[in-house]
Amino acid sequence: ARHLLTYCPSQVMRLLSSFVRARPLPLFLLSSSPSHSSHRYSAGFFYPFPLQMSSAADPSGDPQSPAAKKAKACPDPDASAPWAAATSSTDPQAIEARKSLNLWPLDDANTILLNEVAPRNYVNPSDPLPLYDLVAIGAGAGGLVSAKQSARRGAKSAMISDHLAGGDCLNVGCVPSKALIKCARAASGARKLSEFGVSVGNSADQSVTVDFGKVMQRMRGIRAIIAPADGHDGT
Repeated sequence: ARHLLTYCPSQVMRLLSSFVRARPLPLFLLSSSPSHSSHRYSAGFFYPFPLQMSSAADPSGDPQSPAAKKAKACPDPDASAPWAAATSSTDPQAIEARKSLNLWPLDDANTILLNEVAPRNYVNPSDPLPLYDLVAIGAGAGGLVSAKQSARRGAKSAMISDHLAGGDCLNVGCVPSKALIKCARAASGARKLSEFGVSVGNSADQSVTVDFGKVMQRMRGIRAIIAPADGHDGT
């Protein structure tokens, strides 16, 4: 199911369309979101059941849980504030982003990314439907495509995720790797300029140096530009 969803979206949608038309029991699909790498899920059909929504402060959905009681007793006025660029690695939001989302530095680009794919002020729907045709677990490439396209075809869909929307592809896989490969090819091409009779500047030294910090900064900027397509508002 993971490979089908991640690499064959057209096949997934053909299957999904046939399921929606036939109105079977709800179909559960898996995405490639890295947030579930330590969990195990099964893909298949499940009997209809009410979907219990939860909040970040109360992930269990139980208002009497320790987390819910603590949140109620000690409300954090900044808990729902949007992500903001940090000037120091000791900034509370910078620490939160690194520990809970494994993402740093909290610069302008990563701030844009997080406000799209992991907004701190996101609130779950207050009126969930009693029954869904499809529930996508994880907001990776497969989950995003399945949830969006099933809804466009008239199905009632929901998506559950507790990590960065966009999954591997946006955050750690496709987008970052292609950005790094582009820079590597540029450096390699620069080193071979003399083979084509091209020289740069007046210096006889045609060596090429790479500033990896700037390479990563460029990658983060590209990722931030693409983020709205996979973000909560876009979904």
